[in-house]
Amino acid sequence: MKFRNIFGISSTDKGIEKLQTREMDAFADNVIFELKTLISSAITRALEERESRYMRSILEESFFLLESLVIKAMDAQISRELEDFLYNHESINPQFRAHFFSQVIQREYRSSRGASVRVSPGLVPIFEVNPQALDANTEDESFILSIKGRKVRFEVRAVLEGPTRKTPVAPSETSITTPRGTAMSQAFGSGSKTAGLSVQITIHDQHGTTEKLVNLPVLLGRETATTQSIAVESGVGIAGTYVSRRQLIVFEAFGQIYCFVPAAASLTCSTVLGDVLRPDTLHRIEPGTPLRLLTGVPMDTLVPPDQRENRAEYPLIDINTVSSSASHVHATPRPRAVP
Repeated sequence: MKFRNIFGISSTDKGIEKLQTREMDAFADNVIFELKTLISSAITRALEERESRYMRSILEESFFLLESLVIKAMDAQISRELEDFLYNHESINPQFRAHFFSQVIQREYRSSRGASVRVSPGLVPIFEVNPQALDANTEDESFILSIKGRKVRFEVRAVLEGPTRKTPVAPSETSITTPRGTAMSQAFGSGSKTAGLSVQITIHDQHGTTEKLVNLPVLLGRETATTQSIAVESGVGIAGTYVSRRQLIVFEAFGQIYCFVPAAASLTCSTVLGDVLRPDTLHRIEPGTPLRLLTGVPMDTLVPPDQRENRAEYPLIDINTVSSSASHVHATPRPRAVP
């Protein structure tokens, strides 16, 4: 006797009913789909507004950073539903909000001109409620909804910062590169170098006056943490408004001390007499003659600003050579006449 004879169904019939997508899962899927589209459009619009100020070659060597992302709920009901949805799940998993939005935000966005926007992994959007969303729909809005059949529930606004020069991939590939056939390439070539040579550097900036005795080569700049990607001995930080991250490199070659401004710097320096240091051009520091430099000269014009007395904005750099004469103990023995 078959099962149908007893229970009215056949044993060959499939008794497993396919579960429909749960209502909350459907809500999450719809929100993810809509936000992913709106966020991508908002970031692209912000990127297109910023990238028009820069050359394409600059855009390809740098990136923008997504500073903030604001999502405004255009409907009171969807605002309450989304907040309840996030709150209920965060009570179980405190990291749920960050995990949820990681599904709608890409790590990087690009434009057709080569510009890119990077997103920090810890970025969480800011939610706002549109006050007008609390009001009832007008007759015209109701008519438009009846035609379109769907209301836009969110509005997204993206804020970018930058651009910032891309971080080198490997330190070995980012040691100082210089044009071939120039004095700079010869200085970084196989010329003899004095080990342990030092210079006295005095910085006048936001922190006042700071003096340091440093070994060569040395990098001076606003963010000396980047010295790990450059073949330098040490770094000296400069706190000022108009200072590049990699402002100046001082080194020794062929028994002489030189300095130069890297081509990657956004600003260059000038002497107190107004002579501008051109990028990737060697400048010799004469022994016993301090070199005094003022920051804040634009690379595009190479014209020093008129007013640079404020050291919090335009720091002053003093570089003094240190006598390299060896002490009697470490000096090379010299022959003496036999009496």
